[in-house]
Amino acid sequence: MKNGINNMITQIAAVNNVAMDVSAISEEQAASTTVISETSDAMVDQANNLAGQSEQVADSSKVLTNTSEQLAEQMGRFQI
Repeated sequence: MKNGINNMITQIAAVNNVAMDVSAISEEQAASTTVISETSDAMVDQANNLAGQSEQVADSSKVLTNTSEQLAEQMGRFQI
């Protein structure tokens, strides 16, 4: 009977160790998920900033094109 009780205690300890390992793994996974989420949010913010800057570059390009066309038109008035 004593061996049976010792065997049960050993098995309970093993189950407890497995439960603690699973708990630790779950905590690590939750922490990793948080980091991944924060990184994803930062990437979305950077993508939005890049999109805004791309629009500004496109607008500046249009202004430069118009200015270049006006300059070419005005230069066409002169003869060498």
